[in-house]
Amino acid sequence: GPSGVGKSTVAHVLWSTDPDRSTLIDLDAIRRRAFPGPSTTTSLQFAHDQGLERARAALDRGESVIVERLFERPELIEDFVRLARQRGAQPVHVLLIADEFTRLERHRRRAQANPRRGVSEDYVRSLNQTSRIEGTVEIDTRELTVNEVVEEIVTHL
Repeated sequence: GPSGVGKSTVAHVLWSTDPDRSTLIDLDAIRRRAFPGPSTTTSLQFAHDQGLERARAALDRGESVIVERLFERPELIEDFVRLARQRGAQPVHVLLIADEFTRLERHRRRAQANPRRGVSEDYVRSLNQTSRIEGTVEIDTRELTVNEVVEEIVTHL
C-alpha cells in the first residue's frame, strides 16, 4: 500500500511471530543500501531482482517469506507470486490502505519522533495509486491496531 499505511510495522510484527522460519525482505532497505538517494528505475529494478533472489533462497530453505514494499506495477507483484507458486508455497498479496488524513497524521508523528524519516505531505498525497492482482486481500488499517492487522493477515495464510 501507499506510504503511511503501516507496511513496515506490520511486516516486522508479522515476521516476529516466527523469525526462525520466515524471512522478511524489505525492498526499500535493499535499494537504499545499494543506491543512497532518491529512487530511480535502476535502483528499483536492482532491489526487485535482489528481493527475488532472497525470496528464492528462503523458499528453498522451507521458510515463509514476507516482502514489504509499495508495488506500483502488478507485474512486480506477480514475479513474487509466480516464484512462490513454483516453489510450492501459497502466496498471499496483502494491500494495506488508509485514507489520506490518516496517512498524513502517521507521517507527522513519524517526523516528530525521527526528523530524518520525515517526508513531504505532497509526497504522501502522491502515493494513492497501488497495484492489485487477482486475489488481493485489502485491509483498511485506519481503525485497526497493528496486532489486529496482523491477525487479519494470518486468517488468510
